[in-house]
Amino acid sequence: MLVRAHGVARHETDVVVVEDGTTGEVNGHRIISADEFLASEEENLFTVAIADGNVRERIAREFVSAAALPFSISALNSVCMSGSDVGEGAILCPFTTTTSNATIGRFFHGNIYSYVAHDCRIGYFVTFAPNVHCNGRIVIEDHAYLGTGAILREGTDDR
Repeated sequence: MLVRAHGVARHETDVVVVEDGTTGEVNGHRIISADEFLASEEENLFTVAIADGNVRERIAREFVSAAALPFSISALNSVCMSGSDVGEGAILCPFTTTTSNATIGRFFHGNIYSYVAHDCRIGYFVTFAPNVHCNGRIVIEDHAYLGTGAILREGTDDR
């Protein structure tokens, strides 16, 4: 679990999965409802690991309006080069790469082996499935979902 690997939580018990209508555990972490999470008196940090950008946006808005704080998480072997800007709430899975001067919006999901190359502009709540290659000077609008193995070729000044 990326969160545990980065020490975002002070203790493993601080990491919970929020899912309404379900009880139990996921990978050893307690499942709680959104109401229970938001009612906590602790500082609530969250990210949303759901592929559907519209659902991710709805949950993010709800949690932010309840004073929860979004955080980004990236695998230890993900790479983000200089001059790039990655928005809050991003999840960068193992082996993801962001090269120089890319701009990535809030709550981006970069799945395993995906990359965003120089001068790309990625919107909010965008999902890259595994192994998506976004070459330089590409613009991707909000809520886009790019499927496994998609290759986007470099843009030109007029397109």
